[in-house]
Amino acid sequence: MINQPAKKKSRRNLVVAIITTITALSWVGFEAYRAYITTKIKPATRQLLTPLLPELDIEILEDLKEKNGLPRQEVKTLIPKVLPPTPTQETLPTPTIDQNPPTESSGSTEIETQNQDQPLP
Repeated sequence: MINQPAKKKSRRNLVVAIITTITALSWVGFEAYRAYITTKIKPATRQLLTPLLPELDIEILEDLKEKNGLPRQEVKTLIPKVLPPTPTQETLPTPTIDQNPPTESSGSTEIETQNQDQPLP
C-alpha cells in the first residue's frame, strides 16, 4: 500500500512535465511565428525602399528647359530669406589707464597706495 501514493505522485509529475513541455514548445513556436510575421522596418525606411518609376514626365522636363533661371527681382527677394544675416562687428571701448595719480587732497591716496602694495589674487 505504500507504493500507491508514490505512483500517484510520479503520475502527477509526469502530467505536469508533459503540460509544461507542451506550454514551452507552444510559447517558443508562437514567438518564432510572431517574429517572422512582424515587420521591423520603420515607415521612413520603407518609403526609401519603394521602387522608383522608370518613366520620366516629359512636361516637367520641357518646363525645366524653358526656365533658365530666376528673374533678378525674384533673386533679390529670395536671398534675405535663404541667407542668414551677416554678423556685424561691434567696436568695444578700449580701456585706458589714467597716468595722473590722484592728488593728496582727495584723501583716498592712502587707500590706493595700500591696495597697490598688496599682490593681486
